Amino acid sequence: MATFAHGVPCWIDMGNREVDAAAAFYAELLGWDVPEADEEMGGYRVATLDGKAVAGLSPMQETPGPGFWTTYVNVDDADATCARASEAGGAVLMPAMDVMDLGRMAILTDPAGAAFGLWQAGTFAGVETDNGPGALCWNELITDDTEGSKAFYAQALGWGERTSDGGGMTYTEWQVDGRSVGGMMAKPPMMPAGAPNFWGVYFAVTDVEAALAKATGLGGSAMTGIIDSPAGRFVPIADPTGAGFSLIELPGEG
Repeated sequence: MATFAHGVPCWIDMGNREVDAAAAFYAELLGWDVPEADEEMGGYRVATLDGKAVAGLSPMQETPGPGFWTTYVNVDDADATCARASEAGGAVLMPAMDVMDLGRMAILTDPAGAAFGLWQAGTFAGVETDNGPGALCWNELITDDTEGSKAFYAQALGWGERTSDGGGMTYTEWQVDGRSVGGMMAKPPMMPAGAPNFWGVYFAVTDVEAALAKATGLGGSAMTGIIDSPAGRFVPIADPTGAGFSLIELPGEG
């Protein structure tokens, strides 16, 4: 079983009222195999890529609005981390609970309202492949309170940070034991006023232009044009159910 250090993002899943449509979209776009719903797991599906777990999809019929992705951070003790997050000004939306023998999970928001999950591994650690084409490669907080977020995540998860300026923007890399494990940036001006703060997910592709064309052909829509960045060319997309994500062509992949 793959293992993750405390504080490292380890899993993502999607809550969606249109989970069948979402499953079909990501299967075609990223090459995932998305099995039929597991009733023992409440309809939760574990998508795989070349036989390795990459993401979850969960039916959320009672949740209004479009689909959404949630980032989960591996922790040594979910209950203790919930307590630290509360002390740091966050809110616990779903207290720590066991998911059979797979692990223990909780859902929280940071003080600026961005939601994320905690995962204390049991028999399941999280993603079994990442950074390659079709797989998760980055998790990024978009927020209007970057300084407050630095203080919160340091206290709640023990994260360090490295902030740099370049290309007219400021970017923060979250660090665990000196290794970058995620990112943060201020909300860009193109975002609608009043848009909530959120954790975004990036999937790697070999050709971002071809992947964008495929995504739009499958019913997705580009939120911007393709953006050049030091990390690679990327584009934010809304899938046909309204869930946002980004596709990125990593250097050397194209």
